This record gives sequence, structure tokens and C-alpha cells, in this order.
Amino acid sequence: MRRPTLLLLLSALACGEPDGEVYAVVDDFLERAVPASCARAQVRDSLAITEMRSVSDSTWLVLDEPRRRIIELDHEIRILWSMEYPPVGPGSAGKAVSAALLGDSAVAMVDRGGLRLLILSRAGDLLRSTPLGFLPNRLATTPAGDVLVTPLRVGDEPPTLLVRFAGSRRSDLPVPPRYYGDMMIRAMGNIARVETFPDGRALVLHEYLAPRGFAVAPDGGVTRLAVPTPDATLSQLDYVPTPPLTEEDQPRIMVPALGLSVDGDRSEVYLMTRSGRMVGDVAQRAILRLDGRLGFLEAYTLDVAARDMAVLPARGLAVLTDDEDAIFTCVLPTRDAHARAD
Repeated sequence: MRRPTLLLLLSALACGEPDGEVYAVVDDFLERAVPASCARAQVRDSLAITEMRSVSDSTWLVLDEPRRRIIELDHEIRILWSMEYPPVGPGSAGKAVSAALLGDSAVAMVDRGGLRLLILSRAGDLLRSTPLGFLPNRLATTPAGDVLVTPLRVGDEPPTLLVRFAGSRRSDLPVPPRYYGDMMIRAMGNIARVETFPDGRALVLHEYLAPRGFAVAPDGGVTRLAVPTPDATLSQLDYVPTPPLTEEDQPRIMVPALGLSVDGDRSEVYLMTRSGRMVGDVAQRAILRLDGRLGFLEAYTLDVAARDMAVLPARGLAVLTDDEDAIFTCVLPTRDAHARAD
């Protein structure tokens, strides 16, 4: 079995990137990936899942924007803690799109409706409201108490893919956007996810079009990373759609970061992407286990058309949700078993 990844340099013409990009392509991906065992969970309290994310190695968080709730759950889908935020007044949000715990006693949430960063107590009381100045996409929090937000860029603003808020003080971190000639494609191609490690490092990955990522140090230094992609997706690397997008475009568009979780104890990363295989009319999903520099370790194929995930490494589980807000738990083969198989 081959372990190293193949570095593939694509031309600027194919990618739309002035300086070109270096991508890490996982050879023989479908042969090397192990199927995960997934089952639909029986949920006592129905959830409308706007966003889900790992909290610890055994718990996960759900933002339920339609019901204005933030909920922490365990591996058995039991609610450990929940908070409601009001529809109007202090602490309200017109359209919350991302939330994360902030320390032991607060929650950070970004409101796309009001273009605000809200810091709430666990009881739902407003502690601080800060204007964003841009449309937010995702946020993550750091051990130092900072909040990192990725924007939905309009035109060329903001000029970065990551903005840090230390209290109410904003700083634009030098995570460079990717250029596309069409304004709509430029916006879609620069939608990004962010997660943080316990040492304060952040990881920023593009959700669409290019497997492109960055490591951001606590001091703001930025290092470009090659994001591994299955070799069966290579035909998608040079595909930039022309608006308006159609259903025929969807399977041709690369989606390198459908979900992202960090295992802080081991400094590892779990990335949900497409495997490159079609199962009927559905693009198969896969989870890649990577080291802290995004080096490929192993992978699992999924039989769920998931749109988001949280990984609970201590339980060997990935928790997934689909477009119907169904919840699935997927058993990931243990590292020891996988090592023996190698």
C-alpha cells in the first residue's frame, strides 16, 4: 500500500490562480479508504441543524437557528446543555449562522441578519455585541478568548478570508482570497471554514472549487497548506462553472471541505469531502483523517449524503447530518485495527 501523496502542480490558466497552486492528491483513494458503518440515530428532540461542530473528543454542538437554540449533546445524542436566545431585543439574532463555546461560561455567535458578533452567557444573556462590517460565514474561538470569523465576500471586501476579534477590536489576518473573474464565482470560491487547536493555531479551508488551506499562528502568521483530495476528483480541479449554475454543474464542482473537525489531543484533523465516486445520483462522501499539517493518514467512505459533521475521537464516531436534518452516527475503524490491517 502506498503511503505518500502525490504533489500535483496545476497551471494558473486551469485554476484561475495567478501564481498557480500545489495540491496534495491521494493516490488509489477508493482502494485505500475503509467503509464507515453508519446508522440513523433515534433522536428524542427533533433538531433543525444550521451548524454542527465538535466541542470535545466526546461532545458536539448544534446551532438550531429556526428554534433559536444552541445545544450540546453527547455521543448518544443526549442533550447535556441548551440555551435559547430571544427573537427580539438584546441578544437576539436575525439569522444566526455559526456558534461556538467561548471559554467555560460564554457562547460566541455570528448574526448574518444584523451583521453582528454576539457574546452571550450560557443563560442566553447578552454580554457584548460587536458590529462585523461584513457578512459572516463561520466562526471559531481560541483559548485566549478571541473569535475568528470567515466572511462571505461581496466583490473584493473584506480583503481577507479571516477576521479576528479580540474583545471588540477587529484585525484582518493576511489569509489571501482566491481570484475569479465572475463576481458570483468569486464569492462562492472564497467561502471558507475555520477551526482552532488548543494551542491557538487556526485552520482555514475553502469549502468550494479549490482544495486550498492555510494554517494561522496565534501571532497572525499565515502558512499555505496543500489540502489532500482523492485522486478520483482530479477532473473537478480545472472546472470553474459559468453562472447561472445548474443541476448539471453540481457534481462537477469540487467540494473539498463539506465538514471540518479538529482532534486537539492528537493535533489531528478530520475533513469531510467527496470521494470522487457517484452512488446513483449522489456524490459519495468520505472523511479524511489528517495530521496537523494536513498530511494524509487514513480515510473512510460514507453511505450518507451528509452536509455537515462533528467527529468524537474518544468514541471513534463521526456524527453526520443530511439535508433532511436526520442525524447519523458512523463508527470509524480504530487506529489499532487499521494499523494491523496495514
